Amino acid sequence: MVDKARKQFGLFLGILLTVSAVVIALIIYTMTMEKLKQIATLKLIGAPDRVIIGLIVQQSLALGAVGLMLGLGLILTVRTISRAGCSWSRSTRWP
Repeated sequence: MVDKARKQFGLFLGILLTVSAVVIALIIYTMTMEKLKQIATLKLIGAPDRVIIGLIVQQSLALGAVGLMLGLGLILTVRTISRAGCSWSRSTRWP
């Protein structure tokens, strides 16, 4: 039973990571397409490809850092709440 649950969890985690990666890639692509005019202006004034790629990577890293911080905050909050337990449910009596 435990092996089956472990396999299911692993499969779920794999699907979750795949879908998350696709969503993040689409967000980065969309953000880049929205800045196409600014990228064209940079190319027009002579910015090398390396600078433009650096800007896109920098934006992607910033997006990842914000997501990481939000995710860690959510995990720590849920962990704290789950360790504290539901003290309100033990003290409340239904009529």
